[in-house]
Amino acid sequence: VPMVAPGNVQVHVINSTLAKVNWDPVPLKTVRGHLQGYKVYYWKVHSLSRRSRRHVEKKILTFRGNKTFGMLPGLEPYSSYKLNVRVVNGKGEGPASPDKVFKTPEG
Repeated sequence: VPMVAPGNVQVHVINSTLAKVNWDPVPLKTVRGHLQGYKVYYWKVHSLSRRSRRHVEKKILTFRGNKTFGMLPGLEPYSSYKLNVRVVNGKGEGPASPDKVFKTPEG
């Protein structure tokens, strides 16, 4: 499996339901095999309006190839989220980048 996590992960909140995430690619020699893409794991930590309390459901988006950015659609307005990014080869996933926290504005 890959040896290192993607670095310099950044999140840009575009509106109350959409964010863009980008990262630095990992060095190809650390992929240890064929680079298949990157996976972004993201989940809602809590609603900032204090209304809803639900179990945490992790969502996963896969971006094929050597893309270094992706869009996260379908976010809930006025909520706090966390995400991390992992590189994927034919054998599996590498380590996760450090979690990034971001907040969506009110709708």
